[in-house]
Amino acid sequence: TKKQAFFSSVMNYQIPVLIVFVTMVIQVWSIRYRSSTYDSEMKHVTVTIIALSLLFCICNSLMSIFLLLNIAGIKGAVLYFNYQLNYIVVVSSNTLPLLNAVLTPLILITRSRSLRAKLTTDLRNAVNKARSLFRGTHHRSM
Repeated sequence: TKKQAFFSSVMNYQIPVLIVFVTMVIQVWSIRYRSSTYDSEMKHVTVTIIALSLLFCICNSLMSIFLLLNIAGIKGAVLYFNYQLNYIVVVSSNTLPLLNAVLTPLILITRSRSLRAKLTTDLRNAVNKARSLFRGTHHRSM
């Protein structure tokens, strides 16, 4: 029934979003107002927390909005239940959580100088190792 589908949508998508949003607010408030100093490093941490939390909230809220429009069966809405909406719901139910999983490390890497430097060094070492292995096998076969 529509009531069960609504409850399932809220439980599966909106409760985690609510928890992450409330946690974000508590963390930002704690960093901003409970700390004795609010320097550039604290601002950097605050922006990172907000970016990660909003990414999670957006990726999970969009799916919930599609489901709620489908459950409500709003006539005249652009996303009224039809084949296209069904396709969007199926694709986004798999894609949006993956998008969150892909973008989270990218946010962490771009926001952390030390992590970015370590990743660059590791990638450089891996490329050099691959080149040396390739050169070694290539010359041996001739």
